[in-house]
Amino acid sequence: MPLLAFHLGAILSVIAFGSLFGWILWRWTRTSTDDPAVLLTKVALSLCLVGSAVYCIAFMHPIMGVPLGAVLGIITGILWGRNIGLAIANPLANLYDGGTETLAPKPFYAIAEAHRKQARYSEAIGEIRKQLEQFPGDVRGLLMLAEIHARNLQDWSGATEAIEEIVGNDKLPVGTRAKAMQALADWHLDFSQNADAARGIFQRIIDLFPDTPESNEAAQRLAHTGDGSWRREQHAPARLVVPVADQRLGLRLEPPEPPPEPDPAIEADALQSQLAAHPLDKEAREKLAVLYADRMGHLDWAVGEIEKLLSQPNHPPKTIARWLHLLADLHIRSAGDENSARRALERVGFLFPGTALEANARTRLERLKYELRLKQKASVVGQSKSS
Repeated sequence: MPLLAFHLGAILSVIAFGSLFGWILWRWTRTSTDDPAVLLTKVALSLCLVGSAVYCIAFMHPIMGVPLGAVLGIITGILWGRNIGLAIANPLANLYDGGTETLAPKPFYAIAEAHRKQARYSEAIGEIRKQLEQFPGDVRGLLMLAEIHARNLQDWSGATEAIEEIVGNDKLPVGTRAKAMQALADWHLDFSQNADAARGIFQRIIDLFPDTPESNEAAQRLAHTGDGSWRREQHAPARLVVPVADQRLGLRLEPPEPPPEPDPAIEADALQSQLAAHPLDKEAREKLAVLYADRMGHLDWAVGEIEKLLSQPNHPPKTIARWLHLLADLHIRSAGDENSARRALERVGFLFPGTALEANARTRLERLKYELRLKQKASVVGQSKSS
């Protein structure tokens, strides 16, 4: 029984040693500058040389065996001299050249970009397709392909096909797929002036990705797309408008009357109509809340509009905190109500504890009394001037 255990242990030791040696040899073939066949030949030859040197020293006369073993050792050292030198030098060289680790292959679009800059669009498309054959579904390449079709060739079917390949890839994040669709919508607004196509794309984002931040952004864009004229104005050359002064200003006995302020009721009706068509238009609802509080004296209506904004899902924390700060502003400006403003700011800390948003709200809470005093002083000054 002890003899069986001894043989079993010996076999396991040989297997473990062989596995370790094989793993080291495999790793060595991965990092060595020698070809695997050359490296294996050197290993086999070195084993023969070392074995011969041991035999010479152990079994031959010292006068012959030791010098012969030394010669065999020198030959082994010469055989591995380059590898030993690299093993010593590589740790220092890696500090400067990044080491011998292989980088993951990536698509190369510089040639396509060069063709595109020189208006060789067919050649650019060909280079992009070559890269996409090696890296199927690469988002950057598909976006470049779609942009060339849309911006440079006005080929909307080709652009849509490239974007659809991104949208149809369920492995990509929702944000990436939605941004690709938004890019196609912007190209329709900028280069084909097709606002209907852009609106259809925004609506599709809402349908494909409901209850997401991307759908909220698409709803906002849909509410303000209109006929796309605002996009054309953004890309139009800048114009310097010189105001024309009143030519009879010095001859007038009375100062000119200031232009009449727009009727807040008319503005409110326009904003309400916009919200009836686009209930998720947060910009219009925010403007309506400020209009109710500051110009129409209906603070309760304004609070209701802000609460509608806060009840909508999937808004970024920064946006929610800004609305709560606005709610505090309205309570201070319209009613001088410190308690209500304080409650609005405390909601920021309750919703986002341990964040910079909570820290900002806490800082404002500490100076809220000062804000209220400034508001009261400003109202007193305004009353004295009016009287």
